[in-house]
Amino acid sequence: MAKEPTEKKEAEFQINVMSVYEACVENLRKKSRKGQAQPGYTGLINIANTCFMNATLQALSSTGPLRALFCRKNFTRIVNKDTRMGSEGPEAFRAVFADHVNEFLANGQQYDAAEFENILIDALHEDTNVVSNPKPVVLPEFTGENIRFDAAKYDSISKKFADSPINQIFSLQTVSSKRCSSCKRNDGRHTTLEDCLERRKICEKMRDRLGLDS
Repeated sequence: MAKEPTEKKEAEFQINVMSVYEACVENLRKKSRKGQAQPGYTGLINIANTCFMNATLQALSSTGPLRALFCRKNFTRIVNKDTRMGSEGPEAFRAVFADHVNEFLANGQQYDAAEFENILIDALHEDTNVVSNPKPVVLPEFTGENIRFDAAKYDSISKKFADSPINQIFSLQTVSSKRCSSCKRNDGRHTTLEDCLERRKICEKMRDRLGLDS
């Protein structure tokens, strides 16, 4: 008998998610302008300070694998409503946007598109992360003697903390090996795309403060 309430709850969740999806699609349909623009060459209408959102959403909507994830037949099955780090489903999403987003975006100021993209991608990742209760990950010491083995091991351990279709599309890591010429010790290092972007941000901020050209 315990199965029936669970199935009912799941059905209600699916209906709520689809209601938000249909409302968003209908809103875009009403405001769209017909034309012969090719995919990727047009975006949302800019309203005052929304071009930073437009630039991000246009790029993401032109990313084929991501677009396929969130089509009508797929996206409800990848949303993890049990994750502690997510946006807590469509009810919270609707409430936040109704009460805060318009006020936040209507102040006439411009925002950084990359910052908006990071927040959006992170939210999508958390809402589709299959690991509902992630635990701290302890990485072993990688020697760098077998880079392929180390990379596979790193990936396997990382997925115990975070594993989502968003990560599969956007996550990237490089593996490098260094060998000390004196002690002959090998050292393996894993660097994610996020690490690289963060370092680039720091460098750009330093250039701006020092008045140097890029």
